Amino acid sequence: RTAPPSPDVASIVEGTRSEAMPERTLVLGWNEKTEAVIRELDNYVAPGSKITAIRAWSEDEASMAAAAALKRQRMALRIGDIASLATLEELDVSSYDHIIVMSDTRLPVQEADAQTLICLLHLRNLAEASGKDLSIVSEMMDLRNRALAQVAKADDFIVSDKLVSLMLAQLSENKHLDRVFRTLFSADGSEIYIR
Repeated sequence: RTAPPSPDVASIVEGTRSEAMPERTLVLGWNEKTEAVIRELDNYVAPGSKITAIRAWSEDEASMAAAAALKRQRMALRIGDIASLATLEELDVSSYDHIIVMSDTRLPVQEADAQTLICLLHLRNLAEASGKDLSIVSEMMDLRNRALAQVAKADDFIVSDKLVSLMLAQLSENKHLDRVFRTLFSADGSEIYIR
C-alpha cells in the first residue's frame, strides 16, 4: 500500500485581491420593501456607488430620509413610468451594472405583474440593441407569472410572498434555523459560493 502523494506547497499561491469598484444600480418601481432593499445594498457596494430609483409618484420624507442614511452610495430619486420605453431609453439602462425591478403593490397583483413584464420586455430589447447583457433581478407578485417572464431573460425572479412563506414554514418547523437565516442574509455573515 502506497502513501498518498503530498501536495506541492510551492504551487499554492494566494490570488491578487482586486479592489471593489463603485457600481451603478437602477431600481425601477417602488413599494414598501424598496427602502429595505436599498439599505441592504448599501452594506455590499463599494464607497462611491450610485443608485437611481424611478417611481410613479413624487418623493416623500421617508424616501428622502432613506437616501440621506446611505453610507456607501448616493441615491437619486426620479419620477417616471417604468413600463414606458421612452423613460427607459432616457435612463440609458445599458450604462448600469445592476437593475432591480420592483412591483407596484398599490396595483392589483396581475396589473402589477403586467407592468413588470412590460418593463422586462423593454429592458430585453434595449439590451439586444446595445449588445450588452444586463444584470436584472425582478420582483413578481404571482408565481404563475414567472413562466411568462422567462421570455424577458431576467437573471433572477423573486416572488415576494412565496419566498417569505417558504422561510416562515422552515422556521415554524425548526426555530434554530433563525440563526442560520440571519447569518446568511446579513452583509457580514457567511456566504455560499458554488465552484
